[in-house]
Amino acid sequence: TLELPMRAPESPGEPWTFDFEAMRSTLANSPQRPKLLILCSPQNPTSRVLDTTELREFLSLAQEFDMTICSDEIHCDLVLGDQKHRPTATLSSEAASRTVTLMSPSKTYNVPGLGIAFAIIPDPELRRSFRRAARGIVTQMPAMGYVGLEAAFREGEPWRQELLAHLRQNRDLIFRRFQESSQDSGMRLSTTMESTYLAWIEVTDLGLRDPVKFFEDEALVGLTGDVGFGRFPGRQFVRLNFGCSAQVVDEALERMLTACRAQTESINLS
Repeated sequence: TLELPMRAPESPGEPWTFDFEAMRSTLANSPQRPKLLILCSPQNPTSRVLDTTELREFLSLAQEFDMTICSDEIHCDLVLGDQKHRPTATLSSEAASRTVTLMSPSKTYNVPGLGIAFAIIPDPELRRSFRRAARGIVTQMPAMGYVGLEAAFREGEPWRQELLAHLRQNRDLIFRRFQESSQDSGMRLSTTMESTYLAWIEVTDLGLRDPVKFFEDEALVGLTGDVGFGRFPGRQFVRLNFGCSAQVVDEALERMLTACRAQTESINLS
């Protein structure tokens, strides 16, 4: 397994970007020969909506190093900005022939308990290979999952539009709170929140041994740490889920800011 690097923003309001030359160099110089390029589009946890140019770069890497693309597009119906999601497989016939697209209603329609997901695989041989590999590993989908999936996709669009409006309000609330407190909190918003319901927050300046435990103990707020999302030498991040009421988001931010100010004061006094 190879990790392909992203570029972290140096200033608030800037997006995370992909270092394609570094990716190409990593692949070219590795003794391993990966056969699968796993892509998250839109990207979790940075919330980036990948544009066509970026997708074509990934396709170029897949062609150059003969990799199948596994494009996880589970957040594609949660775009909050003006960007448009483009499925990786729609780039070209070549893209379609080497892409497995993973989808589920679980994120957008809040039905993870139904246990339903699906793969879109246009190429017949790749589809047969996927089915062979899935035997004995991928469980059968429950009947209620099929019913829920159909109901969500057929009848859920008005609900989805209301959800998007709600998430945009929460996103704007987070932007506003960080703008008001960026000078003294030690936290920095490290995402443009183009999609999803996830805010990626840098907490490097707080000098914490364990950021997740700190916020659990000092703010009573549960966050996700950066372990599992890649390597960020010398930097620390946490992920906030804002798929809840505005009141809960505001209360969580207030608790986090209070804990961070106390931590910053203790650093300044030491």
